Amino acid sequence: MILILRVFGWLGIASSGFNAAIKLFANDEAVRRYAGIDRDLDLNISIAAFCLLFLALASILAEVRALNKTETNQ
Repeated sequence: MILILRVFGWLGIASSGFNAAIKLFANDEAVRRYAGIDRDLDLNISIAAFCLLFLALASILAEVRALNKTETNQ
């Protein structure tokens, strides 16, 4: 579960960052071809925030598992 959350989190952040870079730095033809019709970054920010939540949840679950493992060993 933690691995899946981390994979989806990092893939989403990477793809959102790549798409945002195209929208910010590419010419108009490349933007239309690779990143959609306009240069609006709202969707990219939303996807990055959602994937950041996935990464935070994965970290929380990893800490809970580590705490449970140390409690059972004592």
